[in-house]
Amino acid sequence: MRFPDVLRGRIEDFTRTRPWVSIDFEYGQDGKPTIVGFSSGDRPVSAYWDIHSRRQLERLERAEVVWVGHNLLTADKPIIERELGVTVPLERSEDTMLLHYLNNAELCKGAGKNEDDQDPRGMGYMDLWSMSSLYTEFPQWKECRGEKCSGPCRYHDPLGYNGMDAVAVDVAYPRLRAEMEEKRIPDRLYQNLKKLTLLCDAMTRQGIKVDRDLVRRLEREFEERKNAIFPSRLEHPIGKKGQPLKSLVRVWDAPFNPRSPKQVVEFFRRNGVYLESTEKEDILAAIHKMDDDTPAEIRELLGRLHDYKDEGKGLKAWTDERYFDAEGLMHPRFIVPGSSMGRLASAKPNFQNVPRVGWGKKVRSVVIPRDPGLILAKADYSQLELRICLWYAGFEGELPGDAFTWLVKEGAGLFETAATIVGYGKSARDIAKSVSHGGDYGEGLVVLSSKDLDRPRIKAMIDAGALVVYPQWEYHGGVVGFSGVNLAQRLFGSATWENRKKALQIQEAYFKKFFAIRQWQMKVSRMAEQGYVQTASGRYLTLLGTPEEKLKMALAAHGQGGGADYVQEGMIRYYEMGAIPLIQVHDELVFELPRGTEDKKILDHFSAMSIPSNYMPGFRCPAKVSVGENWLDMRDVGRV
Repeated sequence: MRFPDVLRGRIEDFTRTRPWVSIDFEYGQDGKPTIVGFSSGDRPVSAYWDIHSRRQLERLERAEVVWVGHNLLTADKPIIERELGVTVPLERSEDTMLLHYLNNAELCKGAGKNEDDQDPRGMGYMDLWSMSSLYTEFPQWKECRGEKCSGPCRYHDPLGYNGMDAVAVDVAYPRLRAEMEEKRIPDRLYQNLKKLTLLCDAMTRQGIKVDRDLVRRLEREFEERKNAIFPSRLEHPIGKKGQPLKSLVRVWDAPFNPRSPKQVVEFFRRNGVYLESTEKEDILAAIHKMDDDTPAEIRELLGRLHDYKDEGKGLKAWTDERYFDAEGLMHPRFIVPGSSMGRLASAKPNFQNVPRVGWGKKVRSVVIPRDPGLILAKADYSQLELRICLWYAGFEGELPGDAFTWLVKEGAGLFETAATIVGYGKSARDIAKSVSHGGDYGEGLVVLSSKDLDRPRIKAMIDAGALVVYPQWEYHGGVVGFSGVNLAQRLFGSATWENRKKALQIQEAYFKKFFAIRQWQMKVSRMAEQGYVQTASGRYLTLLGTPEEKLKMALAAHGQGGGADYVQEGMIRYYEMGAIPLIQVHDELVFELPRGTEDKKILDHFSAMSIPSNYMPGFRCPAKVSVGENWLDMRDVGRV
């Protein structure tokens, strides 16, 4: 199809030749449509929004067509309903963005860790441009080519641009549906994600109230804490002619700017200390690697840098003024197609990375009810991912109480002995949590070829116990081994061969006691060799990267992805009840409930979260329920 073909005929003459009509609106800042495009297998059209466009839309809606669009559920469907005063049922609403996501979840990027690398849409390659590149033969019309423009674009040909948006969806839709059937992705999962999308949109529009006075006080406290570690001051810089300039710059009393990773890494490199990055874990690793010859000043500066990083980043990432609307509410986006593992993503601001520990968790204290007559109530699943992995490994029945405590009890002294070895005040439960959380997802996993096994260094590591190899576990043309590097770093502060040996002894004792988990991992590795995995809910994930990365991704798809599915099953129940959560963060759901609600009724409200799963038969995870005046300071109500 050539670009001019989009505009054949008049909008009054549009006829459909398929059971569906793809639609795309362009609209202004007020949300009112300015252009509409239709496509249904023949004679696609695009026109400015006027009385003729409205009549055509009314005629098609009276015919009860199936509407198809990219992000139809939260972009085009609301316009149809608002303009015509109707409600378009979900069974007549098809969203190619969700279909694209289910077929190509590995293309998700989501929001980055830092503001600079954050994808503002929070959904990676789930946009229409990317979908069209995979499912149509059209050249890319969504990029303006300026004076050499060879097709529609939003600046030079708005009608053609809109029309191509509609026809690309029209062409891609049946291909996406066919691929879903080929990959055996169940329609039930897709229908549930449609409901979840509408619920997330309602959460975004509902908004969150923040105590902005408290934000300012906490920011001052944060700056004081940071400044006590690395003092700084604002000064007028001196110009070329020796006169002070009007601008102000921050001057540090340290030989580097602790906020500049480049300056920090370069300073310590010059002084004989190598930093992989300025993340806390890498700073701690460098501290443990320093020898007796390291100058006391460098030791002191590196220790202060660790303390500085340990204070966190303040509240600005979540409470910056640009996030508030005219009524003083924040509206973080909760995004369904934003994570390859199935978790919800969030953007502007990213509520999925709100701290749970350290000083930074105080950001939770600023979130308050929108009305004095309300309180906040939350439910947090108990060790959801561990329970999911145990379910996949075949452990039957519900784990009583705390799952990590259950591991300790079932470990018959394993974790108590490990805690004695590790020291540092670590409890048996701490060890169980650390070992199981990383080990279940393949922490330290390496794939070794026959050549690797013949290398003198590899042989020496095996003999020293710093590398464990499973000769019978064949995967990707090699055998699976475990290095213990990360676990040793976490448990003992450094990854010397001796520490790796101790870490691996603990890890192997865990898997010897719970060998069913290791057997499940072996089963997943056979699936991963196909290049994809499919979880109990039917989610399909193409695996990318090295053999090690593929297997770790496959394991996480089951544990993290299964956890996401279970959380979302609960959210969908709330959607069907007409209840809108305030916040969702991984395994946690927050609501506003009427002040004075009895504890029993609060527990009844959250009972929908702990119903046995439809995706994973026999699985149920308990949740801890709390209430309070803000998101941080809450009292326990009980468990559901």
